[in-house]
Amino acid sequence: MTKAKDWYSPSEIHFKREEILWVLQYIEMIEEGNWPPDFKHTGYTGGSKGKRFGPAYFEVPVTISAEVSRRLDMTGADGKVLFWQVQAGETIYESLEYEAQCALNFMSIWDFRKRPAYSKWRKNWRYHHRSKCDHSSHSKIVIKNKTTQEHHTKKRNPETYREFKDR
Repeated sequence: MTKAKDWYSPSEIHFKREEILWVLQYIEMIEEGNWPPDFKHTGYTGGSKGKRFGPAYFEVPVTISAEVSRRLDMTGADGKVLFWQVQAGETIYESLEYEAQCALNFMSIWDFRKRPAYSKWRKNWRYHHRSKCDHSSHSKIVIKNKTTQEHHTKKRNPETYREFKDR
């Protein structure tokens, strides 16, 4: 994976993984309408003296934080795992928990408006990436219905099949 930059301007945010991780690091400041400063050591401390045209200074940061927050909320518990890991200083994709990686991958979909629901997307993503990672705890099937459970065991146990068939 490419190394993430230390700073992004608002126009550079295209909701790629590295950019989302960076925004999550500074989400509180961005939600307040302030963009994190670029810490270049130029010695210049002044600002622009000309008139400013376009949106107010806080509009773009608030819009970006709202979009990241909306995408994060759509991922549910996995998004919370991602948020707290980033707040704890974990900003390298490979070292994130599996749930956080899933949430981040979902949040970085190119055309987010056409995305499926997170649960459907995650199931599909897990299916296509099952050979690349060993997450056996995530692939277990939870059987809620007793009849379904008996149906699955009939293939292995002929006695259970007879009991199931006699009902």
